Parts: sequence; C-alpha cells; structure tokens
Amino acid sequence: MSFITAVKKHIRIEDAIGVGTWFFVFFITLRMMPNADPVIQNNQPFIILGFLGYLICFIGATRTFGNRLTITHQRLFFTFMLLFSFFIMSLIPLDFLPILTIVWAAISLHYLSPARAFLITSVTVFTWFALYAVLWEQRAAFYSGLLYYAFHMFALMTSLQVIKAQQASDKAKALNVELVAAKELLAESTKQQERTRIARELHDLLGHHLTALNINLQVANHLTEKYDSPADLKQPISQSYFLAKLLLSDVREAVSVIRENQHIDIAKAIKGIESSFPNLVINVTDTELNIENIELLHDLLRCIQEAVTNAIKHGNASVVNICLISTDTTIEVEITDNGNGYANGNRCVNENPNNKQLSTSLPFGNGLTGMQERLSSYNGTATFEIIGTQVTIKLTIPLLDKAEGAKNDN
Repeated sequence: MSFITAVKKHIRIEDAIGVGTWFFVFFITLRMMPNADPVIQNNQPFIILGFLGYLICFIGATRTFGNRLTITHQRLFFTFMLLFSFFIMSLIPLDFLPILTIVWAAISLHYLSPARAFLITSVTVFTWFALYAVLWEQRAAFYSGLLYYAFHMFALMTSLQVIKAQQASDKAKALNVELVAAKELLAESTKQQERTRIARELHDLLGHHLTALNINLQVANHLTEKYDSPADLKQPISQSYFLAKLLLSDVREAVSVIRENQHIDIAKAIKGIESSFPNLVINVTDTELNIENIELLHDLLRCIQEAVTNAIKHGNASVVNICLISTDTTIEVEITDNGNGYANGNRCVNENPNNKQLSTSLPFGNGLTGMQERLSSYNGTATFEIIGTQVTIKLTIPLLDKAEGAKNDN
C-alpha cells in the first residue's frame, strides 16, 4: 500500500490518463504511416517531433515540478500544446487527431474561466476543421467537426464538474480542520470554565466556612484565657485556631493560583490542526501565551489555520513552525515553513533587487485577505516576508487594556 500511496502522491490519475491517451494516438499514427502517401511518410520525423513536443507541453502544463514552474511558464506550455496539435494535423490527415485538442480542452479550465474556455474551444474546433477541410480536401469535415465539437464540450463539462468537486472537497477539508481546532479550543474553554467554577466554590463555600470557624476558635481561645480554663483545654483550642488559619491561607492561595492560570492553552488547539493533514509536522513554541478572550483566540486560530493550509497547498510544506509570544502589550505569532516559497503564481508577489519581498496589503486570495480582516478588528496586523524560498508570516495583536494600564503606571 505504501508504493501505491507514493505513486498517487506524485502522479495524478488525470495526468496518467492524458499521457495514456497521447501514447495510443501516437502509436496508432505510427502504425498507419507505412500505408500513408510517400509525401506524408517523408514527414514522419517532423510528426514524431510534434508528438514529443505535445507530450512535453502537456507535462509542463499539468505539473509544477516542486513549484519550479511558475503559472506563466505553465501557460506557455498550455499554448504550445495546442500549437503542436495543429502542427501534427498539418502533416498528416487522420480523423482521430482532434483527440489531442480534446485533452487540451480538458485541462483548459486550469488556465481559463469556464466562459472563456468554452468560447476558445469552440473557435479552436471550428478553425481545426476549416483548416483540415482546406489542407486535405475533406468533404465530410463539417460532420466530423460537429461530432468532435460535442466531444470537446463533453470534456469541458466533465473537467468543470471535477474542478467543482475538488473545490467542494477542499472546502470540506478546511471545515474539518476548523472543526478539529475549534473542538480543541472548546475543550480548553470548558476546562477554563470548570477551573473558574471550582475556584469560586472554594472561595464562596469552604473559604467562608473556614473564616467562621477561625472566628469561633479565636473567641474560644480568648474565653479560655479570660476565665482561666484548664491547660488541657487551652492547648487544643490554640492548635485548632492555628490549623484553621493555616488551612484558610492554603485555600486562598489555591484559589489565587487557579485564577491566575485559567488561560486557554491554544497550543493544543494548534496541534489539533496537525492531525487533519497527513505527513505534516507542526512545531509549536509557546512562550507563556496567556489569553482569556475566547473570541480573540478563535480568530487567531483561524489565521494560523489559514497560514498552515496555504503553506501546504501552495508551498508543499511538510513542517510548519509556530512561535507564540505574549508581552505586556502585544500578542505575536510567527509562522514559518519548509515549503518552496511563493514560486507558484497563486502566491507570487513583486520581487525587489535584494530578493526580499515584504507586504502588508498584497492582493492575495480570500484566505489571506480574511486573515487581515480578522486581525484588523483587534487593530492587529499581518506581515508577509519572503527571502528566497523562506516564507515568514507575522501576526501582531495589541492588548489594548494592558497597554493602557502600562501608560497609566508610568
């Protein structure tokens, strides 16, 4: 099973089908060459080069090779893939060669909107069979064109449904990750509430009873001294009074400790994200991040979730490092990963001469835009720094109450 898993990780089933389709078209074309016209047989080396060029362009249009190919490169491969199809058609008149453009149409939705894909595919089919009829004097080209046009539309519709299904799957996975993280956060919140309840009960019930007992023992101790009670009575009362004072002090100290340590452990919630992604390791460095605001923690967790998802989806990261820092006036979160940076076009920003990229207002997708919007409601900021392939996301949220308190103390 490990071999099958490794193959699925590096080779997508749709890519394998595309290569298999190319192979059958190429094989049948070569098998028909001996029966072709001598002029066409002389074109065989160019036909082979055309098929090889088509295959290279198909691979370049469907694979990023670890994000070494940008979206611009892939668009060029996608364009030349269509040109090689027309080149092959101009060298040999085979009725099944439009299968090459059907494969091209099937991947077109990765680069074109549905409306543009349908329009350009329609123009492509019309142009193909118009040239086919002129170059090879085929009278039935019109009917063949209608037939293959239906095949092209079917390929587009199927590809569109696959993309929508993949988007729905990605959305469901994101919701599952959010649910796992929220579950951990809720568990921590429940623990916090339970600790608060126990502290309140200790203070309100046991503390009050011990205080009353302490007062009564103090009165009894004074009475034994006033009325010259026997020594065997004074000593137990004095010891009971001392123990009651000591127990009351311990209860108050325990209540204080519980209340001082009732912050939610967000590190556990972050580690919950790790279980939703196979082959992902999340290292969390928690330097006393004390936050009691459950709404702030939820939004902060969503920002971290988006950063992790982005690192995996666009950078192929396998390790994400998260450092949580809490000062008197701010909460800081630093996120780095071992991915391939923003080489993919979906994560591309403008480079400066020092190969360093900084931005606080980049035209990212909905995820990173939502991250900035969440932080802005707390007057927080998100900065994105890229040096080479090293991506660093820094989230900063000011603790306004503590900041104002610090100013007043000064």
